[in-house]
Amino acid sequence: MTEFVPKVAARLNSELPINPPVSLFGTTNAILTGTSRTYFVPDFAGPSSLKATLRGTASWKVDERVRRVSESTYLLVNAGQPYTISYDEPSDVTTFVLLFRDGFLEEIAAGMRLGLNSSLDDPFHTDSLELPTALHAGPSAVLQKLRTFAEQLARRSLGTELWDLHFHQLAVTLVREIRSNRPQSSDISATKASTRQELLRRVSIGRDFLVSMSDQPVTVEDAARAACISIFHFHRVFVEAFGISPHLFLRDFRLQRAANMLRLADDPVTEIVAKVGFKSVSSFSSAFCKQFGLPPKLFRTRSRS
Repeated sequence: MTEFVPKVAARLNSELPINPPVSLFGTTNAILTGTSRTYFVPDFAGPSSLKATLRGTASWKVDERVRRVSESTYLLVNAGQPYTISYDEPSDVTTFVLLFRDGFLEEIAAGMRLGLNSSLDDPFHTDSLELPTALHAGPSAVLQKLRTFAEQLARRSLGTELWDLHFHQLAVTLVREIRSNRPQSSDISATKASTRQELLRRVSIGRDFLVSMSDQPVTVEDAARAACISIFHFHRVFVEAFGISPHLFLRDFRLQRAANMLRLADDPVTEIVAKVGFKSVSSFSSAFCKQFGLPPKLFRTRSRS
């Protein structure tokens, strides 16, 4: 994979809205990207956006909650929703944020839902689309397309047609991923609808906490406290909402992030073990081999061949 360097990509694609002035936010599809070790922008409200990193971890505070976004996750923010971005890391962080033109995602969502005849009858119809403010974690077609987009920008000038095509494909994949992965309160076994919705809200906070703090010695008990719910009910509702226990979810996410780092970065396995929150190289190697069928070093070699 060609290393993505924001300044190089911007220079190769100088006619495209990469790091455009704020006055253009919301008027066109754009990308904000940069590499640094420290960064801070408080209380900014912009267009609908997808927050991601190609390397390292950055924190976005939205709705009074901090979510730490790594190269294996992404965060969606709705238009006009204030957020604060900050990070202070020992190594470089490369952010890669998609800013969507106002109404763009809504148009895509409507086109995916309506049949061809309906689209001809009402070609300018849009759907209401509220982006779930939660971390998407795990295997993701959106992140795959995002990395492909970044790699092509790093190699050459794309031109407006390919730029528009990438945004269109990403938007279609994003809407599909949102619709297929969003948990439903109806899956939770509580009598009142309001109780089910509140339980889903709380357990989702705990899930985001597990993802955000996965590089730390975090426990499910910590996540339950973050969600302000008992450990018993947190475990039960988590399984009902996400179809997996919180323990297995955390383990699987750590292993998936390690797999991504082995594919995309040159960090030694010992450093990856620390970054994904495993206690020892031996326990990591055993779990990784059981999950992917190959030891970490061989997985890295084959995934790059």
